[in-house]
Amino acid sequence: PIACQIALCILKLSRDVTQRFPMCALSMSLTAIVISLLRDGKLSKICNSRGMVFSVVNDAYKALFYKLYCVWKYQHKTIWDSGHVLHELELFANSNIQELMNELYNELERIKAGDKKINSAKNHSNEVVFQGTDEIDLELSLSTE
Repeated sequence: PIACQIALCILKLSRDVTQRFPMCALSMSLTAIVISLLRDGKLSKICNSRGMVFSVVNDAYKALFYKLYCVWKYQHKTIWDSGHVLHELELFANSNIQELMNELYNELERIKAGDKKINSAKNHSNEVVFQGTDEIDLELSLSTE
């Protein structure tokens, strides 16, 4: 699955020597942001148009994680920036969740069409190639655990 390729890149970045971050802690913060969006009615229009809630919440979570990855990777963030990055992401998501979801959908469609590179949001000069040998090893080790 295409989303797994993005997830592997996020995991790899979380283990990077200079840009590592606590993936579990940040993912819980992203979950809290998505729950807040749902409670505050920010996802209601999307849920109503699709006629479902779970997949919308799941897509919002994936979109937030993808945006976190792009900001972290291409703006060279470190653990010291995590609070500020999460705060900015929450503020942006509160008024632009559909835009974040569209960025994710566009990225997934582009990868599905055969382009195996991930673009930073609105900065196409910085790219990372998917499925390097280190990622394949990582994928194999994750599937056996």
